[in-house]
Amino acid sequence: MANGVIVGPNAHPLLPSTNLRRQVAEIVKANIRQLLTDILADKLGHAMAVAAGRTHFREIFTRTMGAYWGNSRGDADHMANVVYDCVERAWKDAYQNQSAFAFLDAVHVPSPESDTERERAIEDAWEVEIASSEAVLNRYYRGSARVRKGRDIFSSAWMREPERPQ
Repeated sequence: MANGVIVGPNAHPLLPSTNLRRQVAEIVKANIRQLLTDILADKLGHAMAVAAGRTHFREIFTRTMGAYWGNSRGDADHMANVVYDCVERAWKDAYQNQSAFAFLDAVHVPSPESDTERERAIEDAWEVEIASSEAVLNRYYRGSARVRKGRDIFSSAWMREPERPQ
């Protein structure tokens, strides 16, 4: 009890910790551990990281995590090299006879659909089943298809010209 306030065993202190260096080091370790976990958990991502090469990996690493080392580019580069060595060694240990380049050449990674392709696929996926008699279909529509598909279902292309009285 401090000043009438009951403080539990897991309570955070009212004043911030003065040991910021240790806290930042823990955050950096946790982020690097998570990065390694994410890369090693996915074979495609693992192959991309190894195939990109040390220089490209170091560039990306220092761009995303370099702020932890402040103005010391050399320390960030060193840590990037250490992480890349770990990733490369894990690839060689897990897939001895397969290079990352060969794996990426054999894998087809589909590119994401554009908005127009997605809209076109949705429009083409429409399907309407007509529950009408054959006589009515012949009278009002061209063709006697019970199921109509695609974006033209509701267009007038299926409609027959109305018969005009003579």
